[in-house]
Amino acid sequence: MTNEIVFDSSSFISLVGACAGNLIPLLSKALNARFWISKSIESESVTRPMQIRRFELNALRINELIEQGYLEIHPESNELKRETERLLGLANSIYEFDHNKISIIHLGEAETLAITNLTEADVFCIDERTTRMLVEEPLALRDFISFKYKSKITVDEKRLKEFQDSLEETKIIRSSELAAMAFEKGFITDAKFLEGILFALKYGGCSISEQEILDYIKDASGKKGK
Repeated sequence: MTNEIVFDSSSFISLVGACAGNLIPLLSKALNARFWISKSIESESVTRPMQIRRFELNALRINELIEQGYLEIHPESNELKRETERLLGLANSIYEFDHNKISIIHLGEAETLAITNLTEADVFCIDERTTRMLVEEPLALRDFISFKYKSKITVDEKRLKEFQDSLEETKIIRSSELAAMAFEKGFITDAKFLEGILFALKYGGCSISEQEILDYIKDASGKKGK
């Protein structure tokens, strides 16, 4: 059985930026997984960056993964457009401040979530904290927004439930968890090297704390020492 894993741009850009893009082919084979991205994310991570010298190398690395078939681009369709608009509308009408709806996710994230639904993906990989909190900890996100605005935030419970029901079968992970999985599979053999990758992912935008990294390295080092 093939596993379907959908990537938001933040997650695989972080992996490639941490010089860990070689883990994607290894994990694809080990997990018997298809890795999906959207057409707009291809534009965001390859087409446009290819024209900017600062980002060209990363774009070339990602494009190579696409050409080799390890990152598949989900085709555009009316069905994808409708599901994207539905999820975008739901997510951006859940929270309200002073009678104004608060925009939580952008079009690219909504499109990626839509692909997750349409492919019936097992896993959605995203490093961005806000979207993860919306799916996993919506009330904690409400409290965070309330602190940010210094005011009470109301939640449309009906829309929140509809949004969550759309993704209830999907597991959400970060690029850091893919790196950890690679270590467990033996694709990364040195715990110190894993530590370097995890910190590179953190500073590249992955929402992982320093303490999480240190705890995992301690655990990983202990397992390797047995």
